[in-house]
Amino acid sequence: MASPEELFGHWARVGLNIHGTLPLDALSPELRAAWVHAVPDLPSGGSLWVLGHQGPAMWQHLGALWGADWPHRTRSPHPLDDWARETVSRALSAQGLAHRILFPATDPTGAASASPLPLQRLGEALGWHHASPFQVGIDAQWGSWFAYRVVAWVAQEMPASSPRALGHVCDTCTHRACERACPAQALAPQWQMRSCLDHRLRVGSSCAQTCLARVACPVAADQAYPPEQLAYHYGQSLAFIRQWVGTSGGAP
Repeated sequence: MASPEELFGHWARVGLNIHGTLPLDALSPELRAAWVHAVPDLPSGGSLWVLGHQGPAMWQHLGALWGADWPHRTRSPHPLDDWARETVSRALSAQGLAHRILFPATDPTGAASASPLPLQRLGEALGWHHASPFQVGIDAQWGSWFAYRVVAWVAQEMPASSPRALGHVCDTCTHRACERACPAQALAPQWQMRSCLDHRLRVGSSCAQTCLARVACPVAADQAYPPEQLAYHYGQSLAFIRQWVGTSGGAP
């Protein structure tokens, strides 16, 4: 049987290159309560295995696997979720490890839980997530160029990963490049959701397929996603925003 570290090494080679483990029974009472609220039938014991991608490695792997034009050919509404879920679940099953994929959703309607999964709370526990003015988690080494791809409950208990302790880079930032770059002026003195969404929804918006504030941030700029990856992720989020605005009566 492959060791957990061998599994994490395998996943890193296909672009799922950041990981952390948290024993379920060792979560803080607040974090455990948040997950039980979101997933009422969450098993007891075992561990949460959290995997993400950082930088462009996952995108490069999928381009080599599926061809560079795969976003224009896919028939799945959520191909990255499908791939990440299957990649992790297949490897765990091959090792005989009892598990359950909590994120991404497997329900065809997209309903994964009773309420939104507290992914960023897991990121905080692992030391990955610090809030940024442009509403994406930021890390002093990775910048904002990472995302959560899979959370799996695994029956095998693992020791808790040591939290990253690099501090909150925004606390000492004097550039405020993100605030100056935001065409909607939506970041200061705090994030203004209405201004941000109104600008993104505008015809010909400069932020339809990117976030100019995020791109302007100098932290780990060398690890930024390529334009085509940014366009894919922000195209997905824009579609969600349009759907949400449409179902909420037309007002963000």
